[in-house]
Amino acid sequence: MNIILDSDLENEVLTTLRSHGISHYTVFEDVKGVGRSGPKYNDQVGPGINKVIYTIIEDERVTGIISSLRKIKENDKIRMTLKAFVSPVEQFI
Repeated sequence: MNIILDSDLENEVLTTLRSHGISHYTVFEDVKGVGRSGPKYNDQVGPGINKVIYTIIEDERVTGIISSLRKIKENDKIRMTLKAFVSPVEQFI
């Protein structure tokens, strides 16, 4: 699972993952780009900065985690970035 999020949402998203039993993840800091919420370059043109959280989760946990992330997004009144993508992992070492 890849989660792209506004840096201000990091604690809430990590708390959500932990509540679903996810304790292993990687956080990529200072992720810049342009999406539906506009540019994020951490400058005057595109204020703010994103992060990416990457984790491998079992299929049976996906629905619950996505549901919890969706609740965070629905409660966000200022429309911060929060996207989640699920891709299959065939093998890993």
